[in-house]
Amino acid sequence: MNTMLLELAENANTYTPLGPDDERVVTDRYVLWMGRGDAPAWNVAQRFRFSPGELAEVREEIDALAP
Repeated sequence: MNTMLLELAENANTYTPLGPDDERVVTDRYVLWMGRGDAPAWNVAQRFRFSPGELAEVREEIDALAP
């Protein structure tokens, strides 16, 4: 399968156009998409690229960014 197509399918929120109230944070280690609502269900973290030893640090970063 085409690598770019697979990437799009697995990490759609990384590439989906943002709505007027949406926000996306893209880092080397993850992508955080924050949607229209203030409930946690409107936030999606995906495309994780980090070592197991970085998990606590990445969780802190995401928790600090997400409403």
